[in-house]
Parts: sequence; structure tokens; C-alpha cells
Amino acid sequence: MYDLSVEPPLCTTTPISSDCGSAWLSLVYFFSYIVVCTYLYINLFRAVLIEAFPTVVGEHSKRVPKQSLDQYPTCDL
Repeated sequence: MYDLSVEPPLCTTTPISSDCGSAWLSLVYFFSYIVVCTYLYINLFRAVLIEAFPTVVGEHSKRVPKQSLDQYPTCDL
């Protein structure tokens, strides 16, 4: 961000290229970039959780019901 915010007289300009920037535009660009990427990764993380939720719930429903466990005698140690 600081490299893009170099303004005259600290930058050099030639007919072919220039390394001048704008402090205000670099601040806006990087702030918006961080905000957009943050929301993108949060939504990606949320999508992965939502995608995995039915699998996890389905595996918990495969457990042995309590009524079936009551049919077996227990050992008292």
C-alpha cells in the first residue's frame, strides 16, 4: 500500500513509465480488497460447513437406539 501511495516529488516520471501513485486511491483499493476477501473466505468457510452438515447428521442417526441396548444384559463388575 505504501509503494502505491508515492506522490510527487518523491516519484519519477518518464515518457514510457511512471512510479507515481495516489495515497487516497491506494488506501481505498487495499481497504476494499481486504473487506471483499474477508467476506469471500467467510462465505467459503460457511459453505463448507453447510455442505458437511448432512453428512455429520446422517452418521449420528446410525447409532444404536436405546431400546435395542436395553435388550442386552449388563455385567456388574
